[in-house]
Amino acid sequence: TSIIPSRRWEASRDGAEDYHLLMMLKRKIAEYRLGDGAHQAMADQAEKEMNRIVQGITEKVKKIKEISREFIPYDIDFSLFVEGREKLIRMMEEMSR
Repeated sequence: TSIIPSRRWEASRDGAEDYHLLMMLKRKIAEYRLGDGAHQAMADQAEKEMNRIVQGITEKVKKIKEISREFIPYDIDFSLFVEGREKLIRMMEEMSR
C-alpha cells in the first residue's frame, strides 16, 4: 500500500516547515544581536528583510473572513512562497557561516 499525500497535507507540512525556518532565523538574529557592531548590523538587516518577505507574502494572500459552505475561488501564487523561502534560507545560511 502506498500513501498518496493530499494538497491539504502538503500545505500543512509546508506551513510547519516555514514556521520552523522563521523560528531558526529569529534565534540566529537574537544571537547576532549579542555580538559586535558588524553582527548587530547584520541582525538588523536580516530582521528587516525577514519582516519584508513575510509581510509581502501575507499581503498578497487572499484572506477569507468567514467559513462558508459555498465554493469560493481561492488561488495563491505559490511562487511568492517559494521565492520567500529561498531568500530566508539564504539569509540563514549566510548567518550560519
